[in-house]
Amino acid sequence: MPEPGIGRPDERVAAVQAAMPRESGTGQITGSAPVGSASYMGGGSDLTDVITQLRTPTMSRLQGQYGATGGLEDILTKEQFFAQNQMTLANPYGIQGIFTRKAGFDPSKIDYSGLMNEKTRRGLMDLAYDRYLNPFAKTNIFGDEVFGNPETGEVRSGLDSFGSPKETYLGDVVDVPVPKSKARGLAEMIPGGIGLLIKMLPEEKRKMIEARMLPGGIPTAAQGRAEYEASKPKGSFLENFRKMGRGE
Repeated sequence: MPEPGIGRPDERVAAVQAAMPRESGTGQITGSAPVGSASYMGGGSDLTDVITQLRTPTMSRLQGQYGATGGLEDILTKEQFFAQNQMTLANPYGIQGIFTRKAGFDPSKIDYSGLMNEKTRRGLMDLAYDRYLNPFAKTNIFGDEVFGNPETGEVRSGLDSFGSPKETYLGDVVDVPVPKSKARGLAEMIPGGIGLLIKMLPEEKRKMIEARMLPGGIPTAAQGRAEYEASKPKGSFLENFRKMGRGE
């Protein structure tokens, strides 16, 4: 597995930007990235990799209007990403580490070099950047399945977990309740203490991106919340019980 350098700008992104045609005088990108350029982003040419959609000027403008980025030039380089999250080769978790998050220690004072070798620490940093750059990837840079799903809007596993920021180039990751099943919704409506107890049980969450709009029609966190609200049963317990009996 090739290991990109740590602590310097990602030359692959810069190379794609440099190859794109720009308007004379303003320097604004006016054309598409070269064919195959998605492979230089670390995400391959898989259609589930949202970054491939940045190759069109139209999508870039849409993201500038509705998303969290205005195009390739707004994607953080590795150097910027690591600096923003205070990740170093000594502390690959940066401000996302458990000691920083919960104990409030200065990330620059924490050193993991005695606990893991350099290759592992570099891999952790690269993995965090891969999550930022490819939030809907199905596999990570190590070839492991991470189950990103652009159809449902659920991001890959690992985002906003220990050692990984919640940010992606499209927006921040947030928890969204999974739509209620008919059985759960009906059970919550049972009169008396039973229904109340069921309501108090934890609900399953999914991680989605908070943005006004995402490329390719990917559902946003707001749409996920709307889907959850729509899944709540309407009417009385008896009405919903009869509907379930009729298979509605």
